[in-house]
Amino acid sequence: MVRTRAFDAEAKARYVASIRRGARKGLAAQSIGYARSTVNKHLDIDPAFKEAVETAGMEYWEERLGEVESALLERAKAGNVTACIFWLCNRAPDYWRDVKKVEIAGMVGAIPPEQVRSRLEEYNDLFKQLASQQVLPETEEEPALLTDGEVVDP
Repeated sequence: MVRTRAFDAEAKARYVASIRRGARKGLAAQSIGYARSTVNKHLDIDPAFKEAVETAGMEYWEERLGEVESALLERAKAGNVTACIFWLCNRAPDYWRDVKKVEIAGMVGAIPPEQVRSRLEEYNDLFKQLASQQVLPETEEEPALLTDGEVVDP
């Protein structure tokens, strides 16, 4: 669709109002007759417009948050145990927590240094065997050996 009129202050105000009513960005642009890309372009070049859109969005979500909090409180007052627990855990977290403590004994994901050295020796022996059987590609140099942290030429 070819647009002959500019994205002016009135269009920006209608877009902000649409966001304030809870429309997502694409739907808000469509509702005022503009492409989302046009709105995005103006968000990039007009800081005041961008701030107005962000403020409108925050106001909408803060209102919804208040409504949900009120509904949750009413359910908790009516004896809904799950609502009670949720309300208490979020409003008084120092006293009401849903904490699961998991302790893992021993070394996890790490190998003790003595096992590292042992495994390096095993890998070096295997590497030498493979080299002697000519399974590895031939090189003029003897392959370097693995150690714990450095490469050692034999």
